[in-house]
Amino acid sequence: KKIKKKMSNSTTNNNSSQKRVVPGSIRKVASNPMITLQFPQQINNNRSSEGPISDRRRNSNLDQSQNPKEEKSSNRLGFLSFKSWLPQQNFTSTPDMSLNLKDRDIEPSITTTQKTSIREDRLRKALSSSVVDLKTVKELSWFGVPDDLRPIVWKFLLSYIPPNVDRQASTLLAKRTEYKQYVPEYFDIPESARTSYQTTMLKQIHMDAPRTSPHMQLFRADRMQQSLIRVLYIWAIRHPASGYVQGINDLVVPYFVVFISEVIDLSKKGEECTNLQNLSDDSLLDIEADVYWCLSRMLQGIQDHYTFAQPGIQRMVFKLQELLMRVDEALCKHIKAQSIEFLDFGFQWMNCLLVRQLPFHLLIRLWDLYLSEQQMFAFFHVYVCAALLKSMSAHLLKLDFQDLMTSLQNLPTSKFTTKEFDELIAQAYVWWQLFEPSPSHLSGN
Repeated sequence: KKIKKKMSNSTTNNNSSQKRVVPGSIRKVASNPMITLQFPQQINNNRSSEGPISDRRRNSNLDQSQNPKEEKSSNRLGFLSFKSWLPQQNFTSTPDMSLNLKDRDIEPSITTTQKTSIREDRLRKALSSSVVDLKTVKELSWFGVPDDLRPIVWKFLLSYIPPNVDRQASTLLAKRTEYKQYVPEYFDIPESARTSYQTTMLKQIHMDAPRTSPHMQLFRADRMQQSLIRVLYIWAIRHPASGYVQGINDLVVPYFVVFISEVIDLSKKGEECTNLQNLSDDSLLDIEADVYWCLSRMLQGIQDHYTFAQPGIQRMVFKLQELLMRVDEALCKHIKAQSIEFLDFGFQWMNCLLVRQLPFHLLIRLWDLYLSEQQMFAFFHVYVCAALLKSMSAHLLKLDFQDLMTSLQNLPTSKFTTKEFDELIAQAYVWWQLFEPSPSHLSGN
């Protein structure tokens, strides 16, 4: 009897001590929000090495007899419930084998090179299907397009060719044939058949053609100059609302280079002109046709940039000034303090879409993104320009009027790496998502 009595007392003492280990202490702490919760050392040491698990999983494996008020009280203080402090069980999790790269893109653990390779494989697969998934092509074009795929991808992005493979060849043939009919109808006519307006416009195009990307040997060739003049003149005649405006000549440069790369190897420097001379007249006209139709598609969304008084460009320059005032007030005030108007440098940035300001490999990277969504030219371009200014803020703040004006008109972008430029685009995208849905934040209201 004495032995049984001692064992009973011992059991009672143990039970009472166990009840005071955790719940009792939490009840006291939870009633006083000024006390910081302290994890008992013995419980903290028993925590699983696999880290925390969700409260839902813990609750399904813990004793349901615990008082829910205690958990509610501790959660109100912003802490984990006392149940999560108890020693955790080792749960075996089944890996998610349904990983969809389209929805989740690519896991962070994969290197940048592997990500690029996966995206390229997905893009090639999308282009090889009988009906091209334009949504996938647009999503992947945001990250840049491989050089060998860019000609066909740009044609898809601009809706120049249909996604159905069975209709692509016939559509392309019809468009090229239509352009070839424009050449004798509008261009190869005697001077006496042109109006005074058309003569003046053609003269201006002849003056601007040699100024178009003079640093690129390809555009110094006589055949390229003739093709450039022909495309610009026919486009201006076919679009009388705007006609030819200086700056449109710069916009055809990316299209010419990209589409010529399908038939000429432009990677060999110094041989571009020789290879161009070996190109047949019919092939060159096909390239002209592609440039003409793609240029027309692109300018549909920004036509007010090139109509009378160019209101679209003025609106974008004014928005650039407002945006810079929000993201870099010091630089914006410094530019104004030097008596420099944003139109003095921003007009060309909007008019030429940074064709003159960026190295060509970065320019086509940017246009991959722009063409993935047509609104990018009209809206997102302003944020890219603001990001450019912000990235050079430390340098520009040190300059006075003359040097500042020179730097703004000739941005020092030649040393930009692809990684730095991608970071710049990412910053522009953050601002775009922040300010575009809330324009009142830019108007100062």
